[in-house]
Amino acid sequence: MSIILLKALLGLPLIFLALLGIYTMFEVLGRKEKKYDITKLKVVHLWNGYLFLLLLLATGALGIYLVAEGNVMLGAKTTFHLVLALAAIFLLLIKISYLRAYRLFYSQVAGFGLPIALLVIIAAAISSGYYLLVHGFTVEGTAASAMVEP
Repeated sequence: MSIILLKALLGLPLIFLALLGIYTMFEVLGRKEKKYDITKLKVVHLWNGYLFLLLLLATGALGIYLVAEGNVMLGAKTTFHLVLALAAIFLLLIKISYLRAYRLFYSQVAGFGLPIALLVIIAAAISSGYYLLVHGFTVEGTAASAMVEP
């Protein structure tokens, strides 16, 4: 399995985890009458966040490896993907720092989740979605040739 195919496949659970994170916090913060146990939803959101961060860092490391291996000029799609991913990681680090160190900003934490999730979903859709639609689950060419846009 090529690295670019692995990265494309890891993008799918990343989208699912982003949607799960949105759903759990919408249920906790967005309903007057609660359908589920709030404590359990918060635990699900916390563990979902840990898994999301781990998967985001793994796909980011694979992306950095592909760019470093490529020695090619990045196309518009790849550059846009990179900017979205970096913005999502930056916002996620701010959110984590608010939760862990800067507790006076805690009231602002809820506003970070949706933009982070949307950035990751869009970044994964324009890379993983595109790659899997065009190439399917097969390996065609090298990582460098897959990064160059037609």
